[in-house]
Amino acid sequence: MARKHAPPKKDFLCYKNGWQMRFVPQTPAGWRAMGWWMLILLMPVVPFAALAMMVDDTPQEHWALYALIPLFLIMGWLIWIMIRWMLPRSEIVEPGRD
Repeated sequence: MARKHAPPKKDFLCYKNGWQMRFVPQTPAGWRAMGWWMLILLMPVVPFAALAMMVDDTPQEHWALYALIPLFLIMGWLIWIMIRWMLPRSEIVEPGRD
């Protein structure tokens, strides 16, 4: 007789090892949320990539390098928000701890 598994209690598993965290979706709702977060994280990159493709290859065009600073700040902020949103919805798994 096949054994039935209990449905997962939370949408994500969070594998935590020191400062490293890896979120893995467990439920369909978790997979949908992960897809939305990936789209949200992609949004700031698309305008930057479009602008970077329009840049002339001359050395005096350094604005693209300076545009990386706000891009990295925005990405860092969005990732911080994503982690803060996913942690309460995650079952924490720490290797070596029972």
